[in-house]
Amino acid sequence: MLRLWSFCENVGSYSFECERVVANLNLTHSIPSAENRSVPPINPSCIHAIMSGDQKERVMVNLIQGERNGSVQMIRWAFFVGGISLLAFGIAVMIRADLGGAPWDVLHIGLTLKFGLTVGTWSILAGIVVLGLSGLLLKRVPQLGAFLNMLLVGLFLDLFLFLVPIPGTLMGQWFYLLLSFVIIGIGIGIYIAPQLGAGPRDSLMIGLQQKTGWSLRWVRSGMEAIVLLIGWLLGGPVSVGTLLFVFGIGYVVGMTVPSCKRLVDAVIQARLLTVERRRANENFNEGPLRPHHHDGTR
Repeated sequence: MLRLWSFCENVGSYSFECERVVANLNLTHSIPSAENRSVPPINPSCIHAIMSGDQKERVMVNLIQGERNGSVQMIRWAFFVGGISLLAFGIAVMIRADLGGAPWDVLHIGLTLKFGLTVGTWSILAGIVVLGLSGLLLKRVPQLGAFLNMLLVGLFLDLFLFLVPIPGTLMGQWFYLLLSFVIIGIGIGIYIAPQLGAGPRDSLMIGLQQKTGWSLRWVRSGMEAIVLLIGWLLGGPVSVGTLLFVFGIGYVVGMTVPSCKRLVDAVIQARLLTVERRRANENFNEGPLRPHHHDGTR
């Protein structure tokens, strides 16, 4: 029974092993042969037939909790990737406006002008260096989300720089610039809301803050100033858009992050409610399961 309990606790579907274990226990419940059926989801009556009441309850709770966690993780990762792609799109729109870039984009564009390669490639390479430094300062490996942030931003950025057209008028440039602030702010809010890991620069900021004891405000301002200076010396575009971004993006993000967090929470709650309703319809209730109570029949 211990072996059977371990099997049923960790596997969420029928398997050939289930048939073998049931046969060894000389159970009279009939299970279709593997040759004559497809592999359906786990049947609660199989669990009811071979396990005690407490064991049944534990298995069913694990199954329900596993589906909850799986649904939540899928939603969180979907928002994370969607937010990253939106962020990269906003960066591409700002670069195409050609009225000055954000400090880190000034650096990436300057490196492209000086040494070649694409802006997205330099974004990834700079992210690798920044993540390495933050890992040394924090003495731990950054979260998976930080690595994906670094990689996806670079890939999406090159894609959108290829797709986004260059505006032909000064009015079009200003429209691009202002639009990019909104898109970047929403993208940051959406990718931060799932809480799957800070980006490379945020990780470095936290590491420097812990190492120096300075406030996050001064650490981040110092980082941005140094990066902007290096990018400008390399020939990166510094103009009015740069100043507007430095002083204005904080207000935009301050509005978008709380709203996006509420949106993600609402979607997750709606998904969990759907799971609960479906489970209720299938008689997978959270209460104790009684022996010989198979799908509501005796």
